[in-house]
Amino acid sequence: MAPGLLIIRVILVFFFFLSGGMKAAALDSISLLPEVKALDITDLVEHHGSVGDRIQVSIAPGMDGLVRRILVHAQESGGNSYWAVFALANRSEEALERLLVSDYYHFPGSGMVWPDLGVSRIASITPSQGPPPRPLSYWGADVFVISLNPGEVITFVLELRADNLPHLYLWEKDAYENKLNGLAFFHGLLAGISGLLALLLTLAFVVRWSLFFPAAALFSWSVFAYFCVEFGLLDRVFGISGSGNPFYRAGAEIMMPVTLLIFIFTFLKLRYWHVYFVYVVFFWLFCLLMLLGVALYQPPIAAGLARFSFAFLGVIVFLLLLFLGFKRCDRAIVLIPAWSLFLLWLFGAGAAIAGRWEGDLVFLAIMSGLVVVVLVMTVTVVQYAFSGGVAILTKETDAGRKALALSGCGVSVWDWSIVQKRVFTGAEFSTSLGYDPESLSCSIKKWLSHVYLADRSVLEVTLRTAVEQRGGCVDTKFRILRSDGRIAWVHLKARPVIGSEGKIVRCIGTLNDITVARVAQERLMHDAIYDNLTGLPNRPLFLDRLGMIMKLSYTGKLRHPAVLLFAFHDLKEVGGQLVSDSILLTMTYRLSRIIDQCDTLGRLSGNRLAVILISASDPKRIASFAREAKEALKVPIMLHGQEVSLVPLIGLSLYKHSHKDADALLSEAEIAMRHTSKLETDRIGIFDPVMIADKMEYGPLGSELNHAITSDEFEFLYQPVMTLSDPVPVIAGFEVMVRWNHPRLGPLNSDEFVEFFDEDEKISEFFLYVVNHAAIQLRNWQALLRDRCELFMSIKLFSERLLRYEVVNDLKQIFLHTGIFPRSLKIEISESVLMLNMELAARIIRDLRNLESGVILDTFGTRYLALECLESCPFEMIRVSKPFVSVNGVGKRSVILGSIIEMMRDLGIFVLVSGLDCPEDVYDLGEMGCKFGQGYVFGKPVPAKEVKKKLTGSLIRPGF
Repeated sequence: MAPGLLIIRVILVFFFFLSGGMKAAALDSISLLPEVKALDITDLVEHHGSVGDRIQVSIAPGMDGLVRRILVHAQESGGNSYWAVFALANRSEEALERLLVSDYYHFPGSGMVWPDLGVSRIASITPSQGPPPRPLSYWGADVFVISLNPGEVITFVLELRADNLPHLYLWEKDAYENKLNGLAFFHGLLAGISGLLALLLTLAFVVRWSLFFPAAALFSWSVFAYFCVEFGLLDRVFGISGSGNPFYRAGAEIMMPVTLLIFIFTFLKLRYWHVYFVYVVFFWLFCLLMLLGVALYQPPIAAGLARFSFAFLGVIVFLLLLFLGFKRCDRAIVLIPAWSLFLLWLFGAGAAIAGRWEGDLVFLAIMSGLVVVVLVMTVTVVQYAFSGGVAILTKETDAGRKALALSGCGVSVWDWSIVQKRVFTGAEFSTSLGYDPESLSCSIKKWLSHVYLADRSVLEVTLRTAVEQRGGCVDTKFRILRSDGRIAWVHLKARPVIGSEGKIVRCIGTLNDITVARVAQERLMHDAIYDNLTGLPNRPLFLDRLGMIMKLSYTGKLRHPAVLLFAFHDLKEVGGQLVSDSILLTMTYRLSRIIDQCDTLGRLSGNRLAVILISASDPKRIASFAREAKEALKVPIMLHGQEVSLVPLIGLSLYKHSHKDADALLSEAEIAMRHTSKLETDRIGIFDPVMIADKMEYGPLGSELNHAITSDEFEFLYQPVMTLSDPVPVIAGFEVMVRWNHPRLGPLNSDEFVEFFDEDEKISEFFLYVVNHAAIQLRNWQALLRDRCELFMSIKLFSERLLRYEVVNDLKQIFLHTGIFPRSLKIEISESVLMLNMELAARIIRDLRNLESGVILDTFGTRYLALECLESCPFEMIRVSKPFVSVNGVGKRSVILGSIIEMMRDLGIFVLVSGLDCPEDVYDLGEMGCKFGQGYVFGKPVPAKEVKKKLTGSLIRPGF
């Protein structure tokens, strides 16, 4: 060969490689057989990646064995294109026609990180000979018709829109359409089942108003929406061209974890377990919803994060269900089987996405498993919601209903056969006392041996009387011994049964364990006369004992008593409620150490202690005791590493035969203490009749009332009342407090100056002035909030002399004048005022409720108030003081507080607990079901200007 010709060939080959990048080796052709209806050629295709807007390839050798090259230009502009090449050979004796199919999306193998969400794969096909393949319109796939004559070998160059080609099939047309028809039926079946389940849960909410029904329905609807995207129902049924859009698929995958998280939060009531659950769930939901915005620009990123969130949610919720299951949460226990199935589905779906399991059957199995998960969750939710009403819906006999009623109310059957002298007791009652189920089904004599000895004779007489009288009803309460020796209170209600001969043959009824209620009742009775914090006698019991001692002293059977009154400055200013309680307990302990056993130490009010001294009758010994007590109380107290010294105010009064009652003797000690405090000395105030004149310094303050009103000497303070039933406490209303900045006597609280109003009209005038001022202020605050809520205001009824019918009419005029809603103004009446005239107070309370004004029972539990008055007096709320909130010695709340809240809930009365000073009290009371709370933990009483700042910057909750 000539050298010049050789050089020319080398140059041509060099430019050939630059222009096309063709492989030197020829393609291997894929043989088509007439009997093969479907052929997967994915792994037989050569991929060339992005090589520019044209490609030059060597085609497969034909029947003549020659290898040729072809140059193909891209038909879609826009820069580099992706290319794939394959060759087909028809070695049969008949012409063959096949469909080249490339699906937009495949769930198996789509990936967790930056998943492939589907796109049109093939832009065009260029054959090595003959006309280009004809495209067909099918949903969700690129389909081209390829025809080959007998003995023909054709190479096809595919211009791709993406850098990957997950699957490429050759189908016989009828076989492909049969497959599509079969899948369409199966897809429609799955989508129809999920849609029906979603509709069922939606309609169930109408039948039973439980919030977890719409939450579960949202998850079912999201699964239905996912099927609509996945199965092309958006295109085929709804006419929305979005099934091939990655945004719709990413959005559907995001909404499934969103709705499932809402369902879990609602069904398990996580907001009642801890407030942190609320924060975590809402932050999680916020992040998932933000992914919808990400999906508009980068659907693969949003879908990948949604898949990770779905898997993480499944694991975390399963661990949470196990934790709550150990806490005996019934909702968590019933959901564990369904969630275990969901975890199994997550494992299968993860394996398919990662490419471990592939194929159309795998995809159908995963989609079917999702429907099964939704079905099981639906059955679980419906069964849990309606399980309590099954017995009501079924047809039962009267005896069956009675049996269900006995089981529902927690009582046991008690049957005494008089003829056989045996007693049958229900097995559940015997088990509750720690006995074997048959232990209390025995002879009447043995059964009575279990009754507490002190109650045994009374019970025998009661049963014998019912039998002898041949009628009546046995309704008695007695004590019975448990297996461990402890005592349980039991309520027996039974009726004798008369036989055919007119004789009593049996006595049958019910037994009910009332130990908890009895203990609560005894605790209520104890707390009515004893102080909850110190355990000392309160003011009523103290006065009762003082009166009894005075009577014995008058008859000469006992020494003349002396009364010492100890008062301290506002202890809350030292360091809050907890610190003040600690100081008061310390002072109580110091006084209890120096008094004799025959003396009485009591707590009269918040910072006042008193002693009835009968161990010393000589005035010198009494004065010596007073000095000893003063020195003991003046010893500094260590608080947080600092010494706190308190100087008590001490008043002393001695008994004389001229004293009419205990109040008079105690009043003299109070006068002596006031006199000492006014002198600002460290002396012990001993009562002298001259001090009565000093008391007149206060004079008839009612004469100065009008001047004080016109001179704005009254200062109004407002302490917020917060809701405890919300995850975050919000303002529900305010309590009004009034202070008189007297120019001569200094600041006076309402409790200090109202008692010096000699005329009832002045007390009424002052009360109506306070109500009118508070009503106007409340109207301004409600206008400031633009009716976003209805705040309430509570005002204390200052004196029992205000229990008059005229006050109700005056309040009605104030309501009309100010234009506020009567229900937003609450009147507080203390137990001490209520007990002075119960019938009159009940009528006035009913008149106030008819006026739509709320009534609050103040200082509940400080007096021996009959519980029946809670039903006769229609209170809207009761105020429970701080001692009921205190934690007992074993770190638990008072049992009586829970009983009060439960009892008030049954009566339809709200509970307001005052004196809260730590966040733990707020959380615990909210868990116990307490509605409202008030205390220094929420803030001290502040003027109206400060309240305005709180209202404009705080959450507000409507009143009740």
